[in-house]
Amino acid sequence: MTPKDVDFVVFRENTEGLYVMMGGHFKKDTPDEVATEVDLNTRKGVERIIRQAFVHAQRNRRTKVVMADKSNVLIHAHELWQRVFKQVAAEYPDIEASHLFADNLALQMVRDPSQFQVVVTSNMFGDILTDLAAALQGGLGMAASGNIHPGRLSLFEPVHGSAPKFAGQNVANPMGAILTAALMLEHLAWAEEARRIEEAVRWAVENDRTTSDIGGPPRAARPARSPRPAVGSGSRLEPAAGPSGLPGGGRAHRRSPPPVPWSTGSRRRKRGRDRWRRRRPRPAAGRARSRP
Repeated sequence: MTPKDVDFVVFRENTEGLYVMMGGHFKKDTPDEVATEVDLNTRKGVERIIRQAFVHAQRNRRTKVVMADKSNVLIHAHELWQRVFKQVAAEYPDIEASHLFADNLALQMVRDPSQFQVVVTSNMFGDILTDLAAALQGGLGMAASGNIHPGRLSLFEPVHGSAPKFAGQNVANPMGAILTAALMLEHLAWAEEARRIEEAVRWAVENDRTTSDIGGPPRAARPARSPRPAVGSGSRLEPAAGPSGLPGGGRAHRRSPPPVPWSTGSRRRKRGRDRWRRRRPRPAAGRARSRP
């Protein structure tokens, strides 16, 4: 399997479905208990995510969009997905629109991921399928994602969580966060900068400059310093199109080096604060500090 075989985008509806936490319990903690969970799907929400998938395919020269659902058993909620998908697909005759049940899509992703370009699905199925897609590219530590609000502010974050159990061990994979930055730049029409970041990650993977979760050496076996590929340059670059709400003709300039963490004056102030803290009497052990 090559990188070209795993080159698709999943659009997951992120505000509705089974994740709205509508439902309840009847006769809780009794033998007759009943629990319900409502799968909420609105025409507005379904059409918004499906249309965004086609817009992305058109802008990025993708020729295929597949919609995944379980309309064979979710006969009301996902029948809405079926109708809306067919109506929106009719507006994009140059894009091949197809449908797969979500369980079959999972099977096909493992068998031959190269057949997919853009996938659109509901909240819960998108949650599951994106984790599977992350495994195809190396694991959750490699997966980038963004919460897109078309025409408005969007939020970008890696697929994985905070993983506090790995804190302080120097083993957490940073590539998901790095590739998420590339995804954000691509969304903002800074395609060249996004490409540079992806090339830097590709270089790191090909040269075993990775964490152990994707085949890199254990922490103790890693070299103290590794050569880094050049990511930036001093040339001016223009975006293909300005992002919404930002000047369209903006340029990226090489920025000045970051300032030294402490300037001379800052060091003096810091030393002064340290001397003041040493002179300040400390409360006795066990005594609560009080404020006037």
